[in-house]
Amino acid sequence: MQLLNSAFFVIHVPKNRKQNSEFKCQNPNFITPPKSLAFDAYNHINWQHYYQLGEIYAISIFTHLSETMHYAWTNELYRILKKDGILIFTTHGELCKNRLLKTELLQYNNGDIVIRGNIKEGKKHFLAYHPSQFIKNKLLQKFEIVEHITDPRRYSLEQEVWIVKKV
Repeated sequence: MQLLNSAFFVIHVPKNRKQNSEFKCQNPNFITPPKSLAFDAYNHINWQHYYQLGEIYAISIFTHLSETMHYAWTNELYRILKKDGILIFTTHGELCKNRLLKTELLQYNNGDIVIRGNIKEGKKHFLAYHPSQFIKNKLLQKFEIVEHITDPRRYSLEQEVWIVKKV
C-alpha cells in the first residue's frame, strides 16, 4: 500500500527534524498538550497561523499516558490536523498483552485500556495497554481508520501502528 510506505518514510525520515535539547531541558516532564500543539518546539515559531498539518506522527506517546490524557492529546492532534490529514501513532496492543497480569488481562480482554500508573505520568515505566476496541470505539471517534498494523515486526517495531485520517 502506497500510503503505508509513505507513512513509514515519514516516521523514519521526518523533514527538518532537529533535536532541541533546550526545549527538552526546559520541559523535562512534557506530557500535557500545550494550549496549542501548533507551536514548533524546534524553531519556536507558532506556525498554526500559517497552516495546519497534513501528517502527524506520534510514536510511543499514548503508551505512556493516562486515559484522560489520551483524550486530551487526541483532541489536540485532531484540532491541528488538516481535513483529510493523516495521523500515525503506536500503541501497546496484542503483541504486548503477554506482559499483563491476570487481572489486567481480563480488563484488556473486556476492551478497556489498562494503565500501570504507579509512577509519574509520561515516564518510560508509566504504561498503557490498548485493546483495539478501546482505540476504535473510544479514542478514534472523529477519525477514519486507514490501516491498523497489528504485527509491525517487519518494520522493527514492537508496538501496533495505527494510520488514521481526519474526516
